[in-house]
Amino acid sequence: METYSYIDDQDDSSEIESVSDRLTFLAFEWSLIVGWIIALLLIWRVTFVAIIERYLPVRSIRFGIIVAALGLMMASVYALTMTGRWLRKRPATMSLLRRWGLNLAYLLVFATAGRLVVWFFVEGGA
Repeated sequence: METYSYIDDQDDSSEIESVSDRLTFLAFEWSLIVGWIIALLLIWRVTFVAIIERYLPVRSIRFGIIVAALGLMMASVYALTMTGRWLRKRPATMSLLRRWGLNLAYLLVFATAGRLVVWFFVEGGA
């Protein structure tokens, strides 16, 4: 039978962070939070409104915009929550800078996709 040891219960994440480590993490996290808010509540809002105005009948446009706004708000809360959790995990195999860069790439792809939808389907792309 093994005995419990406090040392066995500790892991690498229990180390005390320095002030510069914490500020770096907060800067990375807030840059992603602002990016997701811009992507979801600006770019994709314009995308959904353009599609709704183009393809829905006039009497259901207001309902479509309300549903799209509520859906985007829920999606932004989910994206912000998952961004914070994902950055905080920081496994030893991947640095914080690499995780931030990967999440930034996902964010840029998502924002670009929203803009391309408007360009292709609404503005009549090339």
